[in-house]
Amino acid sequence: MISPSAVANGMGGGFVAASTEVSAIHYNPAALTRLGQVAIEGNTFKVFPNIKNDDAHYYYIAGAIQINWLNQLWLGLAYTRLGLGTFTVADIDRPDPIAVADPRDWAISLAAAKKLGQHARFGIGFKYIRSIDVLLETSPVFPYFEFSSTPASTYAFDFGFLYEGFLPMVHFSHTSKHRPPPWEKWSSNRLPPGLSLGVALANIGPKIEYRSRYTSISRQSSNPLPQNLRIGLLWNVYDSDDISLFATGQFTKILIKEQDRRGHFDPALKALFTAWSDQSTRDEFGEAIYEGGFEVSVMRLAAIRFGRHWDGENNFGYNTFGYSIGPPGLRFSFAKIVAGKYFSTGNWRIYTAAIVLDKLL
Repeated sequence: MISPSAVANGMGGGFVAASTEVSAIHYNPAALTRLGQVAIEGNTFKVFPNIKNDDAHYYYIAGAIQINWLNQLWLGLAYTRLGLGTFTVADIDRPDPIAVADPRDWAISLAAAKKLGQHARFGIGFKYIRSIDVLLETSPVFPYFEFSSTPASTYAFDFGFLYEGFLPMVHFSHTSKHRPPPWEKWSSNRLPPGLSLGVALANIGPKIEYRSRYTSISRQSSNPLPQNLRIGLLWNVYDSDDISLFATGQFTKILIKEQDRRGHFDPALKALFTAWSDQSTRDEFGEAIYEGGFEVSVMRLAAIRFGRHWDGENNFGYNTFGYSIGPPGLRFSFAKIVAGKYFSTGNWRIYTAAIVLDKLL
C-alpha cells in the first residue's frame, strides 16, 4: 500500500504511466519494458518520522532482467519489508501492558512484461504477503484480549497496460551539436515523445483478505488489500541533451477499503497509506485519489521534481518535493512530503538508489 519510489513520491506518487525504474513492479508492471537488460533498485525510509526514537522502517529492493525469449521479455522480482519494531499494547486506565510484540510484514512480488507492436506494452504481477507477530510477552489480566502470533498470509495479482508515444506532435526536442557528455552511455532509454497512457488494476484475486494482527471485544479488523484502478497520463513535453521536461497525472479509484466488525473505517490507515480515501462511510466504494507532478532534468545528470497528492475533498492532501543526482543508469533519488495534516505523512523522507548494470559495463 505504500508507494516505494522516491522518484514517484517526488511527483505526488502518480507513476502508473511515468515509471522508468524497477519499481514499475509496484506501479505498473508493463513499464518494465522501459528498462535496460539488468537493473537493480532499493530504498528505505522511516515510517513515523515525527516519533522520537522510532524504529519502524520500510525496506524495498527489486531487480529486473530482459531475456531474449518470445521476442524479448522482461522479468522482475521485488522484496518488501515493513517492520514496526518492538511496541507495547497498553490500556490507558491500567498500569500493566496488555502485550509487547514485534510485528512485521513482508512481501514477494513477481512480474513479467512484454512489448506488443510499436506502442502497446502489457504486464502482469503476482504478490505474496505475509504478516508475522512475534509476541514477546502478554498479560493474563486481560482475558478478553487475544494477541495471536500465528502468521497470516494472502496473495493477489496486478495487471498493467501501457500505450506509449501517441500524439508525438505535442513533443518538442532539440539535438545539441556538442559532443555528448561521457555519462550519456549510462542513461536509460528515453521516454517516448508525446503522450503515454498507463492503466493498472492492483490487488486482484480470490484471497485479498487476511486476519487482523489482534482481536478484542471492541475491535476486529478484516485487513483487505486495497483493490484499485489506476489510470495515468505522461506528457513528455521537451527533450534535449541539456534539459528535459515531462509532466504526469494519475487518477486512482479505490474499490475496497478496510473496516472493522462494527463497520467503521480506520482513519489512521487513511492517513498513513496513500491508497486510502477520506470518503470512508458514504458509500460502498472509496472516492478518487489524484496525483500529479513534473520533473525537470538537467544534462541527464540531475533532476528536480514537484508534485501534489490529494483526494476528492482534499482532506488528506499533501505536497511533495524531490531530486535525483546522477544519470538514470546510476542514480540516487530523494523525496520529501513537505506538507500534510497527519503525523504519518508529514515529513516523510524517502531514499532510493537505482542502477542499470548493462549501461555501466
